[in-house]
Amino acid sequence: MQIATGIVVFFMIWWVVLLLVLPFNFKSQQACDKGLAKSAPQNFSFKKKALYTTLITVILFTALYIIISADVFSFRALVRQKPLW
Repeated sequence: MQIATGIVVFFMIWWVVLLLVLPFNFKSQQACDKGLAKSAPQNFSFKKKALYTTLITVILFTALYIIISADVFSFRALVRQKPLW
């Protein structure tokens, strides 16, 4: 895998994992202050969410990199196959 491809794949995985991590430990505000919606999160910490997202992404990207570099699954072989029609 080339460096540019690896960076793009890493950030694509990161964004997907971020969207999956955001709803975890979500607690909405019970008493609503003036100017806040009831659905606003109570104690939102983006730093924690970003850290968890990065850790999960590193694990997933490492597994994907090992699978691709060890030729366990070849995407190029899929492209070289003749179409069914």
